[in-house]
Amino acid sequence: MRHYSPPPSHVTHPGVVVREITDKFASAVKKPGELVKDEHFTLFEAVSALEIMDPKMDSGFLAEGESLDEEYDVSRDLLPEEILGIIDQLFCLETLLTSVYVEAILNPTPTNITEADFARDPKLRDEQPKLLFILRAYCVGLLKACHLVNELVKAEHYYETFVTTFQARKPQPLVFIRSLLQTLLIKDRFVLGTYDARQIIDQDLALTVLPWGKQIDPSYVNVEVPSDPRHQIAAQMANFRARITEPYLDIFRIFCQNRCRVRRTLCHSIHEWDMLQAEVEEIDQLLQVTLDEKPLTTDRGDIGYRLPLSSWAYLYKLRQMEWIVQLGFELAIYQPDELAGMYWYLNYLAKTRAQHGDRIKAFTSRALSQGRQAGGYTAARDREYMHSLSYIRATMLDAACTWEFADGLCCLYTTLQRLGLVRPFGPEPRPYSDDERRYRIRMRPFAAIALPQLPTFDEFTRAASQPETGIPDLLKYAGSAIAGARKGYEALAKLPDQQAFCIRSGDRWRAEVHACQKAAIAAGVAVTQLAKAFDAAAGVVDGGEGERAAEGEASLDVGLRVEFPEPGTGYHDWWIVPRLIPTTSEKKST
Repeated sequence: MRHYSPPPSHVTHPGVVVREITDKFASAVKKPGELVKDEHFTLFEAVSALEIMDPKMDSGFLAEGESLDEEYDVSRDLLPEEILGIIDQLFCLETLLTSVYVEAILNPTPTNITEADFARDPKLRDEQPKLLFILRAYCVGLLKACHLVNELVKAEHYYETFVTTFQARKPQPLVFIRSLLQTLLIKDRFVLGTYDARQIIDQDLALTVLPWGKQIDPSYVNVEVPSDPRHQIAAQMANFRARITEPYLDIFRIFCQNRCRVRRTLCHSIHEWDMLQAEVEEIDQLLQVTLDEKPLTTDRGDIGYRLPLSSWAYLYKLRQMEWIVQLGFELAIYQPDELAGMYWYLNYLAKTRAQHGDRIKAFTSRALSQGRQAGGYTAARDREYMHSLSYIRATMLDAACTWEFADGLCCLYTTLQRLGLVRPFGPEPRPYSDDERRYRIRMRPFAAIALPQLPTFDEFTRAASQPETGIPDLLKYAGSAIAGARKGYEALAKLPDQQAFCIRSGDRWRAEVHACQKAAIAAGVAVTQLAKAFDAAAGVVDGGEGERAAEGEASLDVGLRVEFPEPGTGYHDWWIVPRLIPTTSEKKST
């Protein structure tokens, strides 16, 4: 069948005049490659109008026969010198994926060690030159080493331990170096320029309160159906991260400063974390409904819902509150007659942290038990649960050591105060202060904190002075508590780096634990020395019976005087252990 073209149209109208412009248009246009530019068509518009795929202007343009894939045969035979040269280059590369050999191993992703080869076809693999086995072994080992380093950095409290190790140097680094550390560590909300805040926070949550938790499942982010529970969980967790990221990263920034500024900034930080805890608890309650969580019931009774996010915030808040008190001892802020009260408050905070750690452990153990009973339980999942439980145990042991040691020093200083051996520096009586005003000043950073609740002045005074307990019982309690702390520090020091969570800073961390252990030994010696002196004095006064009413204890002369170590000269800056010097030997020498 033949096709005919329609005849040209002849449009006529009395007001239309038709002119032929084809020749004029053809003569006016420029040759291909020349820019059109006049007063109505600027150079900027001309460059913007350049046609895509012009080989001169489009860097992604592929000429005929070109390909984006690297046309290099990774299975070809190589000389030994060439293999050594490739290994040297791989050792120097910042980005391994630029190597065609590494890309050949990773693409597609191998599922076992046999598939991690330059050729996936078994026949081609057998026909490969023998020397390529050396290059393959090096590439596989290099990739595995990079994987292990990546997992190490993600799974441990690597950044915290590095910063604390850096700040533990004496004398402290200069201001510029500390500022440089802060810039290198965290910039634009990225840690070390590589890991974003979400990665760090999710790893921290998985380690502390949410091992294998649905709340931090990265696949939930890809669900876009609003009615899907996974989408709702991802949305709530996005709100959580948006609120928590800056305060969390601020902790790292704070410890890049000098010790005085660290304490002062922490006093502001705990107020923000207190508000965060309340806000995050609301997110916890919404997630609780979405996940249909059940409360935990134990033999001791119902202990409530898990509330993992607020529990995590509470744990960080408690630790910062302890740091504030401990830095007060390090910076010599407290007067000698205030040491008993402040060590009691440190004992109160550490005991609260240990109890909170026990609560977290109970919920993690329940989740582990439920996971083992359900289907799909894997070895990787079990390792993550065991890793979390190991961290909780280390945290509880650290809190228990602090709790026991602080309790022992509180009893020791209370005894020294009763015997009149501890007096404040400066004039006495103090003309411008009393006990209640000093209490308000010392507790001002904690006054607005909702949990743990600040004890009143009367409760604080009664707990620190322990008026109903006699000196022999106080010394017995002190000796028992300090002995428990010493054993706890011994157990901490024996933990391997992986279980102590001090990777890459194990030597410094272990030296810190040994310093605390030495301080506990010195405190135990001081308690024993004071107990013997008290028994001797009580025996002389009471005709050898050694019994005396509590109201008469202060009149005893135990023949000792107290010396306090200068800041930075004791076994540990946070544990101020007094030296008891016999006054009888001084009298004989004079």
